[in-house]
Amino acid sequence: MRQAKTSARGIAISLVLYLSLVFFVASVSVVALGGQFPHALRETITNWFAPTELSRTTISSLTAKPTITLYEGGRSSEYERFVVVSIADKTQRLDVFDPFWESAPHRLSIYSVGDDQIAILRPQAVRIGASLSPLQRLETFSLPADRWIYLGAFDAFRDGRTERWRFVGAEEQVECIPIRMDGFDLSDRREHHRKGCPLLTVR
Repeated sequence: MRQAKTSARGIAISLVLYLSLVFFVASVSVVALGGQFPHALRETITNWFAPTELSRTTISSLTAKPTITLYEGGRSSEYERFVVVSIADKTQRLDVFDPFWESAPHRLSIYSVGDDQIAILRPQAVRIGASLSPLQRLETFSLPADRWIYLGAFDAFRDGRTERWRFVGAEEQVECIPIRMDGFDLSDRREHHRKGCPLLTVR
């Protein structure tokens, strides 16, 4: 037991010394560069945590012409996905990943609700959305789901061994909401629920 404690203490001390050395080298580099943080190191850190853009589309049929961009989180949270709705210089983030449905299909269906609201149905018909004027997150909508207009969906497909994403418009593929479990009271656009949706292909 005493040897185990000694070993653990030694590892902890070694780790502290290593981190101190790294900090010291970084500090010397900053001083040597006149106080400028090394560009390559800054870029590496930024890219490590920066989200990756997966796909985007602009809804030109709406007056505000919002751009909807799908992102995947940085390395610190590789499964996190979120949508950013943009109008001019204003943006609104909407989280679309739910850990409970991690194994559910990827597809995110996009709808217009009137001329000033956007609705998104995640897998299992979980709804989120945004008003466009003013641009902000929305919990309730001005119209019932059966009066929403389907615009298309973000979905993943295989390009060789690589998973890629794209937006597939309503004119290319009919509405399909992937549902993998029975017995749920999922009322939103129930007539479009399917246990599997057509696979996308490379364009």
